[in-house]
Amino acid sequence: MNSFRTLVAASTLVALSLIGTGAILIQTEAGAATCGGPFVRGYCIAPNANLSHANLHHANLGGANLEHANLTGAHLNDANLGGADLGHADLGHANLPFANLGGANLSDAYLVGANLYGANLGGAKLSRADLSRADLEHANMGGTLGGVLNLSGAICPNGKKHGVSGANC
Repeated sequence: MNSFRTLVAASTLVALSLIGTGAILIQTEAGAATCGGPFVRGYCIAPNANLSHANLHHANLGGANLEHANLTGAHLNDANLGGADLGHADLGHANLPFANLGGANLSDAYLVGANLYGANLGGAKLSRADLSRADLEHANMGGTLGGVLNLSGAICPNGKKHGVSGANC
């Protein structure tokens, strides 16, 4: 029984040391007070969070600060990320079909190969975002703000591939 208490104490110390890096954590009594962001399904959501391949279907992350977060391959189907700060976030190959990203900051975000089928990007900031090879079919891109947006090989909202026969999103 003593080894179990030692393991729990060591786990708590490791968890507390990871909080400062923004790593995701299973919610603990000790971690809850020092997370620095909201808890979603037992994970601490904060800048620099590692949510790689996380299952966050239907999650409400509206307004969350996820700057520099690693969301590579994350499952965010039907998730609410409206108004969230995803600046410099890695969303490469993330699944975001029908997600709400309205008004989100995606400046300098990496969305290569992301599935944004039917997603709402209305009013999102996309300055210098890399959406190459992303699926934007049926996505709402109305009112997006940005410049130097990379859409090379992306599937546009109209279903046509960007860069093929002069297709333009």
